[in-house]
Amino acid sequence: MKYSKFIVLAVLLAAVSLTGFVDVYAPKYKMVNDVVVQRNDGALYLKGFVNIKFKGDVAGFTSKSFNIANVDNAFSKYSVTKIVQRHPLKQNAAKRMYGDDKLARIFSVAYSGDIDPSELAEKIYNENKDIIDWAEPDFVYVADFTPNDPSVGSQYHISKIAAYNAWNITQGDTNVVIGMIDTGSDLDHPDLAANIKYNWAEDPNNAYDDDNNGYVDDWRGWDFAGADYHNLAEDNNPNITTSYCDHGSHTSGCASEVTNNGIGGSGIGFKCKLLICKHGADNDNTGSGSSYLYRTDMGLVYAYQNGVKVINCSFGGTTPSAYTQLVVENAWTAGVVICASAGNDGANVARYPASYNHVVSVASTTSGDIKSYFSNYHSTVDVCAPGSSIYSTLWNNTYATWDGTSMSSPICAGTVALIFSKYPTYTPDQVVTRLLNGCDNIYNLNPSYVGLLGAGRINAYNSVMPLSSVSENGSGIPSKYNLGQNYPNPFNPETKINFAVPKTSKVNISVYDITGRKVETLVDEVKAAGNYTANFNAMLLSSGAYFYKITTDGFSDVKKMMVIK
Repeated sequence: MKYSKFIVLAVLLAAVSLTGFVDVYAPKYKMVNDVVVQRNDGALYLKGFVNIKFKGDVAGFTSKSFNIANVDNAFSKYSVTKIVQRHPLKQNAAKRMYGDDKLARIFSVAYSGDIDPSELAEKIYNENKDIIDWAEPDFVYVADFTPNDPSVGSQYHISKIAAYNAWNITQGDTNVVIGMIDTGSDLDHPDLAANIKYNWAEDPNNAYDDDNNGYVDDWRGWDFAGADYHNLAEDNNPNITTSYCDHGSHTSGCASEVTNNGIGGSGIGFKCKLLICKHGADNDNTGSGSSYLYRTDMGLVYAYQNGVKVINCSFGGTTPSAYTQLVVENAWTAGVVICASAGNDGANVARYPASYNHVVSVASTTSGDIKSYFSNYHSTVDVCAPGSSIYSTLWNNTYATWDGTSMSSPICAGTVALIFSKYPTYTPDQVVTRLLNGCDNIYNLNPSYVGLLGAGRINAYNSVMPLSSVSENGSGIPSKYNLGQNYPNPFNPETKINFAVPKTSKVNISVYDITGRKVETLVDEVKAAGNYTANFNAMLLSSGAYFYKITTDGFSDVKKMMVIK
């Protein structure tokens, strides 16, 4: 992912969150439904709510007061109705994760006073800069999709990204879970049900938090929006009940539709599970016929704190949030890769959360590898994936073909899940490196967008294929064991290592860094007598000195090699 993301984001957050909302123009606001405000820069957020983050811990707060004089005075004119700590620290310290202390300093303040949340956030921040890191509205997002002809049954994208070849290497892992931050899903859909992640540590009927994760009876995900967008509420049922929230059922199939079950279609994630976080309200059709997505930060935290390895975000907006960037960094540190849609404006613009640092931004392409007409393009885009005419699951046990970066993002997320399945010890950085380096270059087909479509169109096979291979080198039988010097040396990123085995032997050749930590195993199997060449791709290694060691029957040898990038 590009370092430019971090630089651009830092500037934007400084302008939007950390220093308040600067009036470079006269703000104009309008209501898009009874509870959502749209600012004239396109930002969407809940009426009557602001989120704030304190620099230090806050003790002694109540549902109506922080018991901090300056902050309470700043809110006093605006009729505070409720204060909620967004992410209370878990009572069991052993269950706390990196960044939980910072999340515990975030509060949501509901108020009924006559002032726009943008303006109130600016006021609160400016009057309390010494104790508050940022203040911002409670942002709302739109899904990045366009309904298409539901009768088209092609799944060209499966072959386009070389999924069939990838599945010959890995068919996913039920222990690898994709968190779907969306409008919910159709949990009993015949092509989704078997891949829904269930929390077997939770009894769904005892009204008790059995696993002490802060959520009572969360046995199959969580609903962060509820039935009524006028009164957002949480419950333990992320199943969707109306077509207003069917977006999440389509993206679920794109990521990991049940595969090889004789019905419907296939999902790139194959066996990987789906943790459903519902952020659409059942009765909300005010987002162009569909629900807006509410309180997505809560779902992001829930997902990474409950064991997912990948998170998909098929939604976005043009305004960055300090709250979301903090959550993203925590997720990355927890070993999670987030994929997000680049947006459907057909424009050269950054979109969030896709453009945050440590998020894989996914643009959309057609069956011919041409940028989809609707897809955004930008220097912060990391990869492309098929997003035009994608056939997938839909609410009420049906299927449909839709367009959107909403589709390309979960297809990418499913590919990331395959990488984690094949290489469970990989770090997020290594997984993303494999994803980027595995892409097919499509700039020859898109010359007007050079540098704006990331590394290219994803290729699942290239992303999961082994980084080393062994082939026979000559037909003679050597008289003794031997480990040759790699060539070329120094190298970037590929090199060859010859070795000889005089009799059938169990052979191990591994690569170590200068601290002695094993970073790659090139050979670990019984080899018949003969001469061999090990091919090694060091794309995941940084520049520096490494050592490779052969161990076999009564023989061991070590040699040094240099990676220069």
